[in-house]
Amino acid sequence: MIMDKMKTERIGSVDILRGLTIFLMVFVNTHIPNAPWWMKHFPQDQSGMTFADVIFPAFLLIMGMSIPLSVGRSLDKGVPRLKIIGSVLLRSFSLIVLGLLEPGMNVPDPTVMGGTVPLWGTLVCLSFFAVWHSCPTPTVTARRVSLAVRVLGIAFLLYYIASFRSPEGVWLETKFWGILGILGWSYLIVSFIYMVLRNQRDLLLLASFMLLSYYIATKQGFFPEGSWLSGSGSLFGGRPGIVMMGAALGSLLVEPMAHGKRLRWIFGFALLTGMIALFLEPLYGIGKVKSTPTWIYASVAITALVWIPIYWLRDVRGRRGGAFGFLTGLGHIPLTIYLFHPLVMRVMTLTGLHHSFEQLGAINLGAGIVRTLLLTAGVCWIPLWLFRKYKFVLKV
Repeated sequence: MIMDKMKTERIGSVDILRGLTIFLMVFVNTHIPNAPWWMKHFPQDQSGMTFADVIFPAFLLIMGMSIPLSVGRSLDKGVPRLKIIGSVLLRSFSLIVLGLLEPGMNVPDPTVMGGTVPLWGTLVCLSFFAVWHSCPTPTVTARRVSLAVRVLGIAFLLYYIASFRSPEGVWLETKFWGILGILGWSYLIVSFIYMVLRNQRDLLLLASFMLLSYYIATKQGFFPEGSWLSGSGSLFGGRPGIVMMGAALGSLLVEPMAHGKRLRWIFGFALLTGMIALFLEPLYGIGKVKSTPTWIYASVAITALVWIPIYWLRDVRGRRGGAFGFLTGLGHIPLTIYLFHPLVMRVMTLTGLHHSFEQLGAINLGAGIVRTLLLTAGVCWIPLWLFRKYKFVLKV
């Protein structure tokens, strides 16, 4: 009965792991003056990693785990493939657009476009909420208001895209697609591969190995310098390779399987990826900034190991309250939280509150950590409150 139930319901431990990851992502992305080394990304010129370096690949892995739970279940229910493909394309396109326009990825030139950088960032973030909002609209008036807000958001984003110029005088650049853009490309690639391979874990792992091998080949210079193949290894190889490993883990959750067997499989996966990381470390070193293959495999192994006790406590023992309840809620609305954070930071800049915020963090390390934790908690709690009370959430 437990195994059948897991096949049809949300997997609590995945939501908790996703919620924990988005909480830490907001915390790390909020600058702490004079933070100790272990709270920052490891220096580029050294080999090593901190917990901050694990967060992004963890998010990629968790997104991959969700693909069998969404795309796979749609296929199991007999949803037409063309409808699923359309949904995947729309979601991927939305994430790519969000990544390109995400404040901080492409910075506008206010001398050409007018206004200020924080003002443009605030308006862009508000437009994200306008376009991709989702909430109950029980009346005709509510539906009309929702549609009008969505149309206004789309109109502003189209104007912003058409008029955008960077300080270098160029249009939107794609040298870095932003975190959401990377998620969009990876989701697109892995979803299509998964639709072919389904829950054949050996083939899913083989696909991840091939994607990461392509990435390693680009790092080794196997392709002509300056060619498309040479410059696309990370976007179309390394990042999707992580997501594909997540899909392999997610396939465990859609099949009837004893908890003990599932946990042993996860541990074995963590052990294997950890051993690969140890093997690759002398060749590439460990580095998030350089995006080494060792960093990828080590981050995946760590995430899988963290998932094991969460799975045991939540899905086996049934723990739901306290921190698990809070993190489960965050795991339901990661996109809302992720985009609410830059909105809050830019509003603080516009209103001058960022000066007091920075001064508070400069008192000492303890004050910096406390004020960052409080801000992180607020950034997470407000969207969670809106979701629980009004069912308001961002969806792509």
